[in-house]
Amino acid sequence: MWTTGDQEPATDLMGTYPFTKRRFARALAVEVIYRFYLLGEPPDESLKDVMAREDLEDDQRALLESIINTHRARRERINELLERSCPGWKPERMLFLDRAIIEAAAAELMSGETPNAVVISEAIEIAKSLSTEKSPGFVNGVLDGILRQMRSEATP
Repeated sequence: MWTTGDQEPATDLMGTYPFTKRRFARALAVEVIYRFYLLGEPPDESLKDVMAREDLEDDQRALLESIINTHRARRERINELLERSCPGWKPERMLFLDRAIIEAAAAELMSGETPNAVVISEAIEIAKSLSTEKSPGFVNGVLDGILRQMRSEATP
C-alpha cells in the first residue's frame, strides 16, 4: 500500500504523486506486482484489494486489469526477456520495485494497446517518483533491451 511521508496510508495518491489518471493505473499495477514479489501475495488478491481501495474510472480499471492479466499470463516470458536484457543480473537480485516497474511495462508492451515509447516513458516517470535516483536509467535500459528482443523476434 502506498503511504505518504508520515507513513499513514495515502488516501489520495493523485494528489500525493504527480500522476495522470493512466499513470496512476500503471502505478497501481506496479503495486500489485510489487506485493507479489515482496509479500508473496497472489496478484488476484492484490488486484481485488486495489480495486476496492481506489476510486478508479472505467478506463483506469481497464488499463490496470489489462496489465495484470497480461503479466499473469506471460510472466514466464517476461522474465526470460528480463534475464536476457540484463546479462549478469538475475531478476531476483533487482530491487523489487524496479523489477515490478519493468515487468508491468513489459506486460503493457506485450499487450500492444499503447505505443511503445509511451509505455517506456511512463515507466521511467514512475521510477522517478517511486524508486531510487538510478532507477529511471536502469528501467529505461532494461525496457529498451526487452523491446529490441520483442522486435527482433517479430521480424521474419
